[in-house]
Amino acid sequence: MELTGYKKELDRKETEVMNRFKGEYSPYEFLIKSENGKDMAIRLFSKNFNYISKEMDRIFLLLDLDDKDVDTLLKKIETCLNSKCAGEKFSIKNKKIKENTKFYLFENEVENLKFYTIFFKKSLEKQAEIKDKESKESKEKKIKELAKQKEFLDILDLFNKQ
Repeated sequence: MELTGYKKELDRKETEVMNRFKGEYSPYEFLIKSENGKDMAIRLFSKNFNYISKEMDRIFLLLDLDDKDVDTLLKKIETCLNSKCAGEKFSIKNKKIKENTKFYLFENEVENLKFYTIFFKKSLEKQAEIKDKESKESKEKKIKELAKQKEFLDILDLFNKQ
């Protein structure tokens, strides 16, 4: 896929951030956040999967369903992992381990490596009741409030028990 203009610049910037992240020191576990839709997040995740899977103990990919079904997005992840994004061929086993009113949680296994996908049934912004013109501070506050809600804590509890 040939990137041009804005997308080419975005890809360059994302690569720059990833290369800095891969440096000797990073205080972060790992986070991929894309303001350009789930396709870019899936692409970036897949492109860096080899590194991520070797360096991280627990990997979470958060995606909005945006009125799409879960199977379509799981297939998209597998397709991208098997494309030139990742450079290797993978087969993914997907297992739904939790569902509540706001999220689906899947355990995904690729050649004995696990990662977890959390699908927001509605978008993150809708779940957190974020409006377009809100300040950055207000948006951050609402996302923090969402993370404290029972539905989200139920998912986190699954991992705290391990």
